[in-house]
Amino acid sequence: MDELPSGDIVSTSSSYVGNVPLDMATRPVSPDPGNVNPVVYDETNDITKIYVPYTPIDGKDAVMLLTVPTADDGTAAELDSDQGYWAKAVERIETGTSYRYFEVKGKFTDYADGIVVGYGYDLEATFPKFYFQRQGVGADYTATLIIGKVRLSVGRTGAIRFKLKPTGSNEWKDVQHTIEADVYQGDTNPVVNEQIFTLPIHQRNTNFELKVTSNFPYPVSLVSMMWKVTIPHDSIGGLNYAMGCNWSRCFYSWWYFWLPFC
Repeated sequence: MDELPSGDIVSTSSSYVGNVPLDMATRPVSPDPGNVNPVVYDETNDITKIYVPYTPIDGKDAVMLLTVPTADDGTAAELDSDQGYWAKAVERIETGTSYRYFEVKGKFTDYADGIVVGYGYDLEATFPKFYFQRQGVGADYTATLIIGKVRLSVGRTGAIRFKLKPTGSNEWKDVQHTIEADVYQGDTNPVVNEQIFTLPIHQRNTNFELKVTSNFPYPVSLVSMMWKVTIPHDSIGGLNYAMGCNWSRCFYSWWYFWLPFC
């Protein structure tokens, strides 16, 4: 897992070094070298034109991602590169020249040496149902499980979102996660080496579906997951008898580990 993309990207004059999580990623390229700059600011409309060496896809928005220029790498100026900042880039055709370019709102000519553009990937991973499993017995598909919380461990990852859909519904709703409090340095790469997301669920295991999503221009590395479950004794075959207690008053609550992602 140590070889996963770090999110650190350094731009050269015509290319870049590092793993950019964008499809068709490229540095800006002039459509007419010597006469037209690769990145041009339109002050009247407050937009930045970014020319690329291919024909953009009609009707599909792209992403402009700021990286660290080679000249700033490892210097105090690296903080001024605003690496990791991204904005929506819209495909356009220039009137008069028919040049195809991406349009970004605002002025970014000062960042021309570190701009990379491309199309984002839509990550979506739906988790399977959670079932209690005893060693040597297998999964108990009839047990009543109340999933209290889910904890997802990730490696080098940027921003991700979680969505939950109640059984019988077609609507996915956002689940607000929590993470451990920490500090970070401003104007730096937003990708962290590791993180744990805790999700409040409080639902029966058969009453919902859960998924993780991301359409941000950052890597996502899912490592492992665990969930906290409450189980009435009578809901697991043989457990009530073995424990010798009143099922209406006896509950187990513990963290249950799931296999790592492969």
